[in-house]
Amino acid sequence: MKANQRLLELIYFFEKNSQTSIKDIEKQLNIPESAIRYEIENLNYYLRMMKMPEIKKENNGQLFSSISNFDSVNQLLKDIYKPDSKKRREYLKFKLVLAGKINIQKESLFLDVTRNTVKSDLRQIIPILEREHIHLKERKIINDNELELRSFILNHYRESYLVLVSEEDNLLVSNPTKRTILEDFLDIDLDIKEIVEEIKSLSKNYPFTNFYETFLLNIFVAIHRIYYGHSINQVKNLSQFKALDEYHNVRRIFKNINSNINFSDEEIAHLAEILVSYSEESVNQSYQRNLLSFKIFVSKLVTNIGNELGMELTEDPILMEGLYQHVKSTIYRKNNSYEMDSEVYHQAIGSYQNLFSLLEKNISTYEKELDVHFSKEDIALFVIHFLGAIRRFQEAHQPNLKVLLVCHSGYGTSVLLKNLLEKNYNVEVIGTSSIYQISDYLSENIELVVSTLDFSFEIKKKVEVPILFISPFLTFNDDQKLKEFGITRKRETTKISVNKLLEIIEHHVNIPNPISLKKSLMDAFPENIQEERKDSSLFDGLKDENITLVRDIQDWQTGLRLCSDFLEQKQVIKKSYLEGICQSVNLYGAHFVIRNQMAIPHGSEKSGVLNSGIHILYVKDSVIFPKELPVKLIFFIASKEKELLINTVMNINAFSHDENFYQKLDHAIEEAEPLSDFFKKWLNGV
Repeated sequence: MKANQRLLELIYFFEKNSQTSIKDIEKQLNIPESAIRYEIENLNYYLRMMKMPEIKKENNGQLFSSISNFDSVNQLLKDIYKPDSKKRREYLKFKLVLAGKINIQKESLFLDVTRNTVKSDLRQIIPILEREHIHLKERKIINDNELELRSFILNHYRESYLVLVSEEDNLLVSNPTKRTILEDFLDIDLDIKEIVEEIKSLSKNYPFTNFYETFLLNIFVAIHRIYYGHSINQVKNLSQFKALDEYHNVRRIFKNINSNINFSDEEIAHLAEILVSYSEESVNQSYQRNLLSFKIFVSKLVTNIGNELGMELTEDPILMEGLYQHVKSTIYRKNNSYEMDSEVYHQAIGSYQNLFSLLEKNISTYEKELDVHFSKEDIALFVIHFLGAIRRFQEAHQPNLKVLLVCHSGYGTSVLLKNLLEKNYNVEVIGTSSIYQISDYLSENIELVVSTLDFSFEIKKKVEVPILFISPFLTFNDDQKLKEFGITRKRETTKISVNKLLEIIEHHVNIPNPISLKKSLMDAFPENIQEERKDSSLFDGLKDENITLVRDIQDWQTGLRLCSDFLEQKQVIKKSYLEGICQSVNLYGAHFVIRNQMAIPHGSEKSGVLNSGIHILYVKDSVIFPKELPVKLIFFIASKEKELLINTVMNINAFSHDENFYQKLDHAIEEAEPLSDFFKKWLNGV
């Protein structure tokens, strides 16, 4: 049995709260109730193994821990918890670039793996670094370009360094990369809060969206590299930098911060140059007059380079903003008569000759329209911006992750979830399965199992690929879990409403044939314009007879039967439809209960669906479903049309996010408003 991060969080919670409840844990740790019960069982297993008192559940539902000292428990769980191979290799790659070398014995102890495992990981890591033009010899970095190495760290480990300013409890950070950063900075004895306040104060002079985070992370990486003995030793035009206000601002920051890291003049000059690139005062009147010309220059450049590389780069906001900043800093340097360091140019011309030549050709064409000449050193910085954009494009267009979807019975919710996943994320659902059919579906093609219910330990042992447990309705927390697994949201493309466009045009000119113009616009700009359409759902035909109000009912079975009887009479379903739902609840629990005391019982179209229909039951005092789940609104739905079912579920999911929904519903009842109109108005934003 392997401990996980969730179990570590739970034991830490019990250490702080000897008496609590499942509801308190659910609220504080944001862990589903079923998962809490499962992890408490796991925790008690370890406690029994250590011959320590187990977590007890008292008659009033309270959980009680009589353990006075959790040190041995914490140590055992931390020893058991190990990062997976992906996180381990990512850490080793980070440590190798950061420190410049790897101590295999030390890292094997830190990661709690064998020396051979570390050596094997390094054999896979080194070719990756070589492709990034980071060269090694005998497991040591031999690059002498300090700025290039820092750029690599910033580009790849930006999120990891943010742990230094995160509100996350440091005791719960188990990611080895983040753990190393925290421990190193603890040893550095840097006052993080003080430096954050200094940068926030400085940010007032640099009103750019990414200034605070970028400058703060540059300082963190600089400190970390110095800590490992790697500094910037030479800066061209150092005396010119020392005369700048930006240089003195950086020096003042480090003078006010207590730290055992000494910053050289060269390090301060490097950070001052970053400030220069953000300085609004560096943008003279010439820039203000030619702002539109600069935007056109950047747009043309990005479009042409993207076309020649076969990549759509104009949608990359980081690239566009970065190029604007680069143009601004270029103007500043020209007006203040100092040149860029040629080190970056030599690196760009040596390692990225093709991209450099491509940029040089395009820039020489378009710079004639501007009153600025870009030197080879300036073009080298364009190379850096485009390299980042190319990497982001490749990541966004990576092959879809092949997923096996596991649901309570292999249908119903899994069909809905499959469509949500494939529509919104870079995944391909290879198949859907019930919990007992997993072994029939697993193959070399499956890279991840996504499940709406937890597995027993026996089933987990049989599954060799990672398992991700999520809600059937994809909550915000589920989105974060998917992101941690490297599953990214698909890029959303914003299209203009053709009806809105026609409305604006008609306000200014007379259109003889609006229908013809509408068709012409749609044909000419299919990627940019769309005709708005309302997605159909079961609420479209909702009538008051489809809604039942009661003060209370005997049990959840009675509630489902009441809804089912109505749809049976309307010849929407057969009796077997309700039987299938009740059987699923008895086997797997009320998996269709969502937030805000709402439930969406539904089954497979093959289990007795004749037509499409919905019945809504409002239980004023709520009814209790299995696992003590209270429900006030039951949306009993059935349909043979997949899209209709999905859209209806998404509508109900939207209801569940409205904290004042029941207050509005009760008000509509008091005012004798037709409740079918109430639901439709809510969906239309009225």
